[in-house]
Amino acid sequence: MTGAGSQTVKVVYRQNASVTANYYVVGTTNKIANSATTNGGVGLTYTTNAAQIPGYTLVATPSNATGTYVAAGSTVNYEYTVDYSVVPVDSNDNKIPNVPAPSGTGTPGQPVAPTGGYPTIPGYTRTTTPNVPDKPGQVNVVYTPLTETVTVNYYIQGTTTPIASSATLSGPFGSDYQSTPANVSGYKLVATPANASGMYGLTNGAVDYYYELIVTVVPKTPDGKPVPGTTPTQQPGVPGQPISNVPQIPGYKVTVVPEVSGQPGVVEVIYTPMTTPEQTPNEQTPKQPVDTQTVTPVAAKPVPVRTVEQTTPAQQTTVKKTHVQLATEVYAPARVAAKSQAKVLPHTGQQSSFALVIAGLGMMAAGFIFLGVRKYRRS
Repeated sequence: MTGAGSQTVKVVYRQNASVTANYYVVGTTNKIANSATTNGGVGLTYTTNAAQIPGYTLVATPSNATGTYVAAGSTVNYEYTVDYSVVPVDSNDNKIPNVPAPSGTGTPGQPVAPTGGYPTIPGYTRTTTPNVPDKPGQVNVVYTPLTETVTVNYYIQGTTTPIASSATLSGPFGSDYQSTPANVSGYKLVATPANASGMYGLTNGAVDYYYELIVTVVPKTPDGKPVPGTTPTQQPGVPGQPISNVPQIPGYKVTVVPEVSGQPGVVEVIYTPMTTPEQTPNEQTPKQPVDTQTVTPVAAKPVPVRTVEQTTPAQQTTVKKTHVQLATEVYAPARVAAKSQAKVLPHTGQQSSFALVIAGLGMMAAGFIFLGVRKYRRS
C-alpha cells in the first residue's frame, strides 16, 4: 500500500451450514412435497416456510421453523393430515342422492371423523366407519336402508269390521311393495285401493281393502215353506240394514224383510199370497135366468094299481078295493120340484117361469092319474 500510512483489513470466515425443510404426512416419513434447503453461516439466523399443498392440512408449525445455523446443519419437518370428503353410499356403492358430503382431515389409518359428524339420512342407518386414506379424496361410507312395514287390512264396506286377518308387508326403505286382496268366501271386493302398490317410506299408511257382504235371499211363505216357482238369489247386503233389492214375485206381496247379520248367510224374506177382495151383499153375482124353451117336460109315469078282495062279515060280500100306490110319486116330487125351482129372479121378486111350468106339468099328471083310478073303480 502507498500513502502516508498503512491500513489493516481483517477478514473473518464462518463455517457454512444448511437447514433442510421436509413436508411429511403426519406420523410418517412419506413426503408430500419436495424438501427445501437453505444455507448460511454458523451462528446466523434462518427462517423456513410451510408449503401450501392441495389436499393436505398443516398440523402445526414446527418449533425449529426459525433458528440459528449450526455447523452440523438442521432439519425442519412440516407434518400434514390428509384431507377427505365423506360420500354416503348404499350396500352396492351407489351414491345416495340429495345427501351432503361432509369433509374432514386426519391421519391415515385412523377412523374418519368428518367435521360436524356423519350425516343423518332418514330411512338409513350408517353401517361402516372407514379409515382416513393415505391420499386425499373421497371416502365411501355405507348406509343401509331401514326395514319399513305396510299393514294391509280387509274390511266390510263402510266399517272397520275385519273379514280376514291383516297382513304385514316389509322391505327396505325406498324399495317398492305390492299388496294383494284376500279371497274370502261370502264377500266380494268393491275396488282396489289407490295405494295397493307403492314405495316404502318413513311412514306408511295402511292399505285398506273393502268388501261387500254377500247374502242368499230365499223367498218363504208365512209357514216357512219356499215360495213355489222361485229360486234363491245372491246380492250384497249391509250388516244391520234390510236388503235393498227385494225380489218381486207375481201374486205375492212382501210382508217381512229381515236385517242382514254380520256374516254371510241366508236371509229369508216372507211373502204372503195376494187374495181377491171379498164381495159385499150388493155385489152378488146375478144368476142367469133359465131358458124355458130348452126344458123338456117330464112325462108322468104309470102308477101301478093293486086290487084287494075283502069279505065283510056283515054282508058276506066281496068288495074289491083298489089301492092307489105311488100316486104321490109323481105329484109329490112335482110339488117339491116346483117349490125348489120357484126361485126369485134377481132384483124383481118374481118366480121363475121354468118353476111354474114344472109345477103345472106335475099337477096335470096327478089329475090324469086320479081320473083314471076313479074310472077304473066304477067299472
